[in-house]
Amino acid sequence: MARYTAHSMLASLNIEDTPIGYTPPRGPAINFTVTYNQRDTQQPQTFSYSNLGPKWTFNWLSYVTDDPNNASANALVFVPGGGAETYSGFDSGSQSYLPDPQSHAVL
Repeated sequence: MARYTAHSMLASLNIEDTPIGYTPPRGPAINFTVTYNQRDTQQPQTFSYSNLGPKWTFNWLSYVTDDPNNASANALVFVPGGGAETYSGFDSGSQSYLPDPQSHAVL
């Protein structure tokens, strides 16, 4: 059953639903969760990947965008469930970016 949350400070609506899932006899459960975020600004106008429509995302979708021709350009990691992390400061010696300020993950 779908659940909704309203963020009054952002005047925003979020809807989350898990329409399908599987619990195997051994191992972790596998769920397919879809999320609608009224204020999601990270999605492109034209999708070049699997999608459920504007402002919808799902927990199996994650990808990286970068500009391989420009080492000083930022890289974006679009995370499952919506949103993105921005990585900057590419170091050609270690072939990695500076840690993300919020998650501290290194790309």
